[in-house]
Amino acid sequence: MMFACKLMITRSVYLPNKQERENSEEMRLSAEWLTQPDERIMELLRDEGPKPVGEIGEDERLYWNNQYLGRRCRLLAKQGLIVNIGNGVYQITDDGRAYLDGDLDARGLPEPDDE
Repeated sequence: MMFACKLMITRSVYLPNKQERENSEEMRLSAEWLTQPDERIMELLRDEGPKPVGEIGEDERLYWNNQYLGRRCRLLAKQGLIVNIGNGVYQITDDGRAYLDGDLDARGLPEPDDE
């Protein structure tokens, strides 16, 4: 007797979970004006909550000086990705979270004015 045998080849597709997407820069739709410090600032505010620029500058992920970080925070606030909640304390916005999750295309944000 002869038996017919079918060989099925399946392909496994890996889909990252939300945590992996949050940690993956390549999933983010970044605009040309966004810098590495911008993303680190938003990640810090997402992970640790509102902070003043001085405390942002103390984080080991951000080795840039406070003056530069302050400029970047003001620019991110103008773009609606973070917000100054008073006394130089910044907090991430829903749009900032969406960007970090890969759900907001920053290329659609208006080009920021030079400071």
